[in-house]
Amino acid sequence: MGRQTTHNTSTYSRTESRRAQYSASSGYYMSGSSAVAPEYLYQEEVVQEQNRKAAVKPKKKHDVAQWLATLTVVFAMGMALVGQYAYIGNLGYEVSQAKNELKTVQMQNEKIKNEISAAGGLQNVELIAVNYMGMHKPQGQEIIYLSAAK
Repeated sequence: MGRQTTHNTSTYSRTESRRAQYSASSGYYMSGSSAVAPEYLYQEEVVQEQNRKAAVKPKKKHDVAQWLATLTVVFAMGMALVGQYAYIGNLGYEVSQAKNELKTVQMQNEKIKNEISAAGGLQNVELIAVNYMGMHKPQGQEIIYLSAAK
């Protein structure tokens, strides 16, 4: 026939303590059942829970450090982008100033060319020299002849 099992109080109290312990935490025990998972599973589960608790704290620190590093990189890239646009804007301003200066110089150049072409004839040069500069044509005694030595 079959084996008879006898339950003593120490086995019963140990089973009840396991039921209470695991029914609250892991849900391995089902009410109405006298079966409990083997002891090594419970110890392994306790070790895993301890490892999980130990791994959570450094992971959070790592996550915060990674988040700060990412935020720093994004901020640096944003500042570089803003700096680049500021530099481009400054170059555009300098180009527009150079174009305005070029237009001014070109207008002055045209004005001088027009004055030269207006005063370019010999009669105008003589008129300006006699009337404005006080020059006159030399008289016979004012002429000096130089010999050309070879």
